[in-house]
Amino acid sequence: MAIDKGATVEVVSGRKVAPGTRGEVFWSGPGDYGPRVGFRDAQGVTHWVNEGDVRIVGSDAPAPASSSASAWASGGSAAPAPAAPAPAGATYAKLRDGSWGVRVTGPAAAGQSVTVRKKDGTSKVERIAAVVWEGDGVTLCSIEARERRGGCACTDGGSCCRPRCQCGAECNCRGGPIWNC
Repeated sequence: MAIDKGATVEVVSGRKVAPGTRGEVFWSGPGDYGPRVGFRDAQGVTHWVNEGDVRIVGSDAPAPASSSASAWASGGSAAPAPAAPAPAGATYAKLRDGSWGVRVTGPAAAGQSVTVRKKDGTSKVERIAAVVWEGDGVTLCSIEARERRGGCACTDGGSCCRPRCQCGAECNCRGGPIWNC
């Protein structure tokens, strides 16, 4: 079901248009990756967004998608999946920018902590930095960067944990990297 022309919409997710931006729809139709909406805000600026990234003002739910992305790509249609109240599970995923993020089953939000299941069966808690994409009951998120630790763990103040290495100005124990190995 497409959003009708003349409807007032509000952006609820996405990367290029700030959430909370409102405007009147002047176009609704197919895009390269699914249904799209064109609208103009109060200042007359034109915005193009995915239909699933907006909600009709006066409605608590996001605008109904005419089909899921995979069904749209194959020419079929599918009923929208019900939203889960909390993340059911998470795994690591490589994002388009090359960084590591998490794939969460269900909804997720920035600042939320999720338990990520690794391939070896262990788990790790990660904090979500931002939601990158949502659809088909899955949310892709970037994760907050953790401070990386160097390879030196000097404890005696002069030698490194690895034989024949010396500590430089940035070593964990002495403020510098390992050098002269």
